Amino acid sequence: MKGYHGVVHSDKYGAYVELALAKQFDRCPCWVHIRRKFFEAEAGDQNFRTWIMDRIGKIFALEEQVWLCSAEVRQQIAKVLLISDQAVREHVQGYKASHKLKPENGGSEEKLSEL
Repeated sequence: MKGYHGVVHSDKYGAYVELALAKQFDRCPCWVHIRRKFFEAEAGDQNFRTWIMDRIGKIFALEEQVWLCSAEVRQQIAKVLLISDQAVREHVQGYKASHKLKPENGGSEEKLSEL
């Protein structure tokens, strides 16, 4: 990966996370892995969980259609999905900052760490 400066689609493997934090490349986390964390969450705000699951479902539906497009169009859509990824991440970080994920409130920061 030396010298690569594009986007890497990956799970939470620590090496990829560290390289992305060091600005070696842009990391696009795997939505399947993120979705699983919300799917498995049993406690916490069910409205928030439903909202996240719905957003991820829409991304999956869009992805199915994207593969029918030209490479140029797929690249443009990928840029939009990165914006969506950032928007969801900022929403989750704001939610974490509001302290609604503390165990005493029925939540778990551990489930959402390092999205």
